[in-house]
Amino acid sequence: MGELRFFYVYLDDILIASESEEEHKTHVRAVFQKLNEYGLTINVSKCVFGVPEISFLGHLVTKNGIKPLPDKVDPIQPKTIKEFRRFLGLPNFFRRFLPRAAHSQTHLNDFLKGSKRNDNRKINWSEQAKSDFQNCKALLANATLLVHPNPNANLVLQVRGHFEK
Repeated sequence: MGELRFFYVYLDDILIASESEEEHKTHVRAVFQKLNEYGLTINVSKCVFGVPEISFLGHLVTKNGIKPLPDKVDPIQPKTIKEFRRFLGLPNFFRRFLPRAAHSQTHLNDFLKGSKRNDNRKINWSEQAKSDFQNCKALLANATLLVHPNPNANLVLQVRGHFEK
């Protein structure tokens, strides 16, 4: 199915991206033909066709681009190291949407030093840690919209480095 460049598959989820209703019908037919060719079936009752936006794998996909789902980025402040480790999975999962993501987590990662995976110790939140946590949540809530690439556009690569001794 590699020659079809308008759809994305993750396990049993398929996303078909089209620019018009007519093109979408053509794309859906092509995907159905490929599924049939390989003896794969789908549950049509679980399908959603022809919508302008959709949630897909924790992201909101629209004609303008893709960004994290808002409800994924408003967690309650963790009380234990284990809960905090789970929270840190969010900015790591959505890292490509977050400018300077690692910088925003620098002090927060200190909570994990010397801890084990299922560490249920309570977190003692300093004012600095509370502030860093709120900033990290704000970054998630205002995550950058990544626009779909235009193959005819000029691309610019900006690289920013930082070195500390």
